Amino acid sequence: MLEGRESRLIAKVVERVNPELEPSLLSIMPSINVEMIKLLLAEGMPLKTRRARLVDLVHQQLAEPLTEALNERVDVSMLPERAEGKVMRKIVERLLEEVVEWSVSEVDKTVAEELAEGRSGRRSSDSD
Repeated sequence: MLEGRESRLIAKVVERVNPELEPSLLSIMPSINVEMIKLLLAEGMPLKTRRARLVDLVHQQLAEPLTEALNERVDVSMLPERAEGKVMRKIVERLLEEVVEWSVSEVDKTVAEELAEGRSGRRSSDSD
């Protein structure tokens, strides 16, 4: 019985927090980061669409500076500088795509597990 009451209380607080979450996040981080968080949590959006949009945002934010930083630190003597930059860019883009793929998969897996736990938790607390 107490678990049900606790769950209802948490649900009420979440209902009050949800509309304030985005403005609060925007007050502490760049809007592109907020957009990424929203995409990670966008359950109703097709997975392929979410991943593609996240890859675009991550590339916008990180691809160029990371490519430049790596290119300054890593010398591939067998390549001319211009070719080296292009190779670094391809490596960075692929790395960022993998990071997005993993992140989206992990968020989806976690959400699915929590939803399953919530359903089974409700069933067991309903029978109490």
